[in-house]
Amino acid sequence: MPPPQPPRAGPGPSAAAHKANPERSYTGPKPASLPRPRTPKEAEAFYAQLAKSGDGPPLPRFSRMIGVAGWVAGGFAAAYMVLYYDFGNTREHVFSPVRREWHKFTDSLFNLSASERSMIEAGKQAAPAAPAAAAPSPATK
Repeated sequence: MPPPQPPRAGPGPSAAAHKANPERSYTGPKPASLPRPRTPKEAEAFYAQLAKSGDGPPLPRFSRMIGVAGWVAGGFAAAYMVLYYDFGNTREHVFSPVRREWHKFTDSLFNLSASERSMIEAGKQAAPAAPAAAAPSPATK
């Protein structure tokens, strides 16, 4: 049985682990090798030059339209999945209560309620009978 190892000191891999797998202990470039951060004035000049050259990102209006279209398509897909998609089982699932309420709502939009049906029936019974013969119009003489 090997002797117990002392606890590692400090963050990061140990020297032995670094020698065994140096690719796992890479932490990025040395800070001294990086360029200095840009000042806000330099950044503004850089992005102005980038916009003039045409090599920058796509036009903001086009990007916005694509973003809105993506959200709309995602919304329609989510609504379809929640309200209509058949998941292949006939058991109760998480969307069943929402679907019942949705179908009850759409049925109420396209069908008459009981009170509306009774008003129509009452209107049919109270309507006067049509005259037997209509008088001829002057245009048909």
